This record gives sequence, C-alpha cells and structure tokens, in this order.
Amino acid sequence: DMIQRGAKYRVSNINQDGATLTIELEPLDQKIEQRPDQFAFLKFSKRGLTEPHPFTIASSPKEGVLRFLIRDLGDWTHNLMQSVQLGDRVTVEGPYGSLHPLPDDPAIKTVWIAGGVGITPFLAALKSLTSLRVEKPTLFYCIRSRDDAPGVSALQQAANDGLINLHLHVSSEGTRLRPEDIIRSVGKEGL
Repeated sequence: DMIQRGAKYRVSNINQDGATLTIELEPLDQKIEQRPDQFAFLKFSKRGLTEPHPFTIASSPKEGVLRFLIRDLGDWTHNLMQSVQLGDRVTVEGPYGSLHPLPDDPAIKTVWIAGGVGITPFLAALKSLTSLRVEKPTLFYCIRSRDDAPGVSALQQAANDGLINLHLHVSSEGTRLRPEDIIRSVGKEGL
C-alpha cells in the first residue's frame, strides 16, 4: 500500500434494495476505460474497507459513472452496506477480465444465463445493444424472488424495447431453469 495504484473516484449515488447495494462512482480526475464485461477492485478510504475487493462493473462505458451491484455476502460487504456514504473516496483499480457478452459476428445467436448478482456484466452490455447491430440476445435470469433480484426492472425495460428476449426463472414461484427450457426457447441448433 505504499504505492497508490488506481484511479480516484467518489461515491455519487447509493441505493440499497434488500441485500443488494447499488453504488455509483464518479471520477475525481482520470476515469478508467472499461468494456461491458469487466471487473475492478474497489478500495474505500474508510476504516475496515481499505482491503481491495473485486466487483463486476454494471455500467456501460458510455455512462459517465461506474456502477456496481454489491450483494451482502460477507463481513466486508456487510460493513460496506452499513457504512458507505455519499462523497466517500474510492480507489478503483482495473479494469480486468474479458467475458465478451456480445459476439463479434452479428449473425451469431447469443444466449446469456445469469443468476442473482451475476447479472451485472449483462446489465452493462444492455447499453451497447442500442448501438450495435447484433441478433437479440436471449437471457435466462435465475433469481430467488422478484423483490430481491438486482436489475429486473432494467431487464424488463430492455425486453419491452426489443433489445433482449427475457426469460425469468423465479425459484420462489417454482420456475427453476431446466435444460429443456433453453432448448425450447433457442432450439438445439442455437446451442
């Protein structure tokens, strides 16, 4: 920690919905350049939160902020949910990773499968769908309940706008994803 790496940001928006915290960070100087499939390490300038933790970036590169959906799954994330405030300083290191949720060839059928907070790279990719000429991706999103699922409203809006084919599988409603659901939706030739 003697050398400060990463870009400096500040918390500009906070929204807590159940066990999911959505935070937006705005750059204080130079921003990182990310793709809609990457993650970054966040290091807060607060006691108990200085250890860097990795999170998938949920915002599009076209947005002026970095957005993260963070689930309360351990001591560090629980501490973050209890103590984060507007204006907090954050060091962002990255971006890292390469998922490529959108194909280079626009004729390729794309199937996305996500569960819970694993939806974040696909939320970031949604913004890119409006400017790219790709076949509409089919998304299977597996969640425990509609009330506790991050991004459901954004996904439903994207489906209404004709950007994705959305299939919600809600275990509290008895609709778990099965292989035959995927085959029925995209066909065997699509796999």
